[in-house]
Amino acid sequence: MPTLHLDHTSNLSCEEDRGVIRSLNRRALVEFTKAELDADGGAIRNQGVLAAALDHLDSQGLVYLSRLANNPQDATSRFNSLVMVKRSPALLDKDPAWVEVMLTYNHILDGHNQEVIAPGTGLIYGKGKCSIVEKTTNFFRANGDPSKEKALIVVSHTYPVSDTRIGGLPFDSRFPRTIFQIGEIKVPFTQINYNAQGIVYTDNPVAVAVSIVAKVNSVAWQGQKPKTWICTEAAWESNDQASDPVNSRPIYKFHFEFQHNSDGWQPTVVFNDKETGLPPIGVIRATIEDENGVVRYRPWNKPIPPLPGDQLAEIGPDNAIAGGIWEVPALAAKDYNQFFRGLFEGRN
Repeated sequence: MPTLHLDHTSNLSCEEDRGVIRSLNRRALVEFTKAELDADGGAIRNQGVLAAALDHLDSQGLVYLSRLANNPQDATSRFNSLVMVKRSPALLDKDPAWVEVMLTYNHILDGHNQEVIAPGTGLIYGKGKCSIVEKTTNFFRANGDPSKEKALIVVSHTYPVSDTRIGGLPFDSRFPRTIFQIGEIKVPFTQINYNAQGIVYTDNPVAVAVSIVAKVNSVAWQGQKPKTWICTEAAWESNDQASDPVNSRPIYKFHFEFQHNSDGWQPTVVFNDKETGLPPIGVIRATIEDENGVVRYRPWNKPIPPLPGDQLAEIGPDNAIAGGIWEVPALAAKDYNQFFRGLFEGRN
């Protein structure tokens, strides 16, 4: 077996930026005997000896994209955020054969260096930003508190007796000459963008992208509620067209973009009055789901006794009536934790 000589003082260096080590350079020497070079008819001579040196580093645990720290869970290590990203072997002028391998480690966020940090959890590290965007809405939450229920914005106006234009308007007998309407506002809301990138072993990158793009999170993710994240983009490029010898799949660089919406990404449908083009003030919010996830305000598959003068009691299969406001389950959901748990696979 070749002999490994690691960390020569003349080549061991690192770079620290704002108290965090961002890179590390190490030097490894792999020493081959003449018998090892002559084995199998000299199969590892010439450029083959470079590959043999890398194979030996693999067997010693110094593999591509492996974590540097001896204990990946040891958050106190200064070097715990580094992963190996580059190995540069060169044959030295020695007899019988010495291969110098320069090892380069970078911070996990400085490129496609992602891997599963805590096995079994799917925890990943990425980059993000938080900004505001405007949207038009007929609803508001009291003081912007996301724990509060949405409330319709209602406005009204009482016409003077002298106004002759109001004869045909639909007044409520309790409020003479008064018209109620739903208001509409543009309000800024918080939007978080998150991106992660890493190495993925797959022979079908399109399938990887399709399996996550336009899917909302089915469980809490990044500290936010289910169905509030959506994957907006997945980009990839080939990193190695040849099959990886360990995983037997090609290697790709992947980049994923996610966007957060505190109101959720499932669209909300609201009944509009054809006369005003706005929802009526008495519109009923649905709270009961049927077998398709469609929210209704009367029980599904349960008889509803006829109500005096209420013709709607006979509408719909099994007398189920959709609410005036309900969330449409139009988007597929995915467990993001489980997805990433099996995606960024290290070879260690």
